[in-house]
Amino acid sequence: MLPETEQFSEKLFAWQRGKDEFEDALAELGFESFKEIGGDYYDSSIEFYGVANDARLSEDQQRLIHSHGFIRAYVNHEDGYETHYTWPNEFAPHAGHRVLYPHKQRRVTV
Repeated sequence: MLPETEQFSEKLFAWQRGKDEFEDALAELGFESFKEIGGDYYDSSIEFYGVANDARLSEDQQRLIHSHGFIRAYVNHEDGYETHYTWPNEFAPHAGHRVLYPHKQRRVTV
């Protein structure tokens, strides 16, 4: 239960402001081709959904993500591929590891 002085609305609005600021910072670095952001606390990851197929995270974009406390980034592309980035200890730019999970492949009906 939340303390009476801390309303859920305050947490929700703070989260939205933080998310907007983070998205703006990514956009300033040229990464704005995603539809949604998510994340998981259990692995300190951030996920980007609906990303253009050819989009990759630059070194500066990776550095920004890592500096905000994430050690993994999953970029979910529109074609079903994912590009995974991991920074387990200190930051070092990562080329990204592309994977395609069969259950996520886009199916085209002709």
